[in-house]
Amino acid sequence: MAFKTIKKLGDKSILSITSGGTPSRRNLEYYKGNILWLKSGELNDSQHINNSEEKISEKALKNSSAKIFPKNTVLFAMYGATAGKLGILDVPAATNQAVAGMVCNEKVLHYKYLFYSLLNIREKIVDKAWGGAQPNLSQTIIKNFEIPLPPLSIQKKIVERIERLMGKIDEAKKLRKEAMADAAALIPSALHKIFEEGKKKGWEEKSLGEICDIARGGSPRPIKNYLTEAEDGINWIKIADATNSTKYIYKTKEKINKEGMKKTRIVKPGDLILTNSMSFGRPYIMKTTGAIHDGWLLLRPRKNILEEYMYYFLSSDEIYNQFSFLAGGAVVQNLNSELVKGVKILIPPFSDQQKIVKYLDSLFEKIGKVRAMQEQTNKELKELEKSVLRGVFVL
Repeated sequence: MAFKTIKKLGDKSILSITSGGTPSRRNLEYYKGNILWLKSGELNDSQHINNSEEKISEKALKNSSAKIFPKNTVLFAMYGATAGKLGILDVPAATNQAVAGMVCNEKVLHYKYLFYSLLNIREKIVDKAWGGAQPNLSQTIIKNFEIPLPPLSIQKKIVERIERLMGKIDEAKKLRKEAMADAAALIPSALHKIFEEGKKKGWEEKSLGEICDIARGGSPRPIKNYLTEAEDGINWIKIADATNSTKYIYKTKEKINKEGMKKTRIVKPGDLILTNSMSFGRPYIMKTTGAIHDGWLLLRPRKNILEEYMYYFLSSDEIYNQFSFLAGGAVVQNLNSELVKGVKILIPPFSDQQKIVKYLDSLFEKIGKVRAMQEQTNKELKELEKSVLRGVFVL
């Protein structure tokens, strides 16, 4: 839909654009009020902003450049990783200087029409950002962008049309999310059934310390002195090299040198490693040789235990609950090797272990396919959202 009237965002006849401010952090009383005070990192394209991480006082407002924006103000993040993110105030609120507040002249510009207009040109605006890894925008850059401006009655019809189409897309997203959750629940559900059957069959129960050699990794410090890009470097395995959806670790982003190898622990393909701090209790199987830092534990089964069976057992809710209980009580929860040695595990006959692994591997593969399909669908839905906006806002 093409429109004859085009206006710059800096045209004061249609809206005003100003940014907020930050009260002095030295005065703690400034941050004990009840006035909402939003930072750019809190914007996530929500059209219903009614709360904030921090709140400021009236005195803070008077003694800083912060100001209160009225309900229905459209917010635009100008700095940092969230540059370009939008929001609409459901209630009056203040912001810091990294947020531009856009107050519409209600006689000529509908706030939701402005929101969708900005959503449509967001990528173009952010492309004009300056700075390094963290993009920065200025009010001047934003004000130079143009939007089509049809009569107010047409704006409202456009908003209704967009929201009708976006509502269908949101419903599709919800269904995809539910399908992902159902798929993710397959393995835990299957494990629970397997272990309940195992108890009925009288499978032997032993502690991990009885069936595994368990040792903590080591961290050469300071690590920057041991990192290398040389061909003879060894893979330096960090938590970031693994994700919740993977079973194996094939490669790493960094390597350490020979001196570093003397101060760490080497792991080999087939070894099982377990996170022991922060996101503790997550197992992975090595598909490469590498070195682990002290945030990992190495679990090496002695005999008649499949690593893959151990992986699935350690991934179960039952075992995670044991880990949580053992690690409880600290602000930062950790699992040391002695605690892990005491965790109980069911040991089926070796032939049953093979059958269990084969069955769970097939489930894992199916889940992977569902996840890949859902990720592709999500990309398509995001593109569909963009196409909806492009189809409406044609200059």
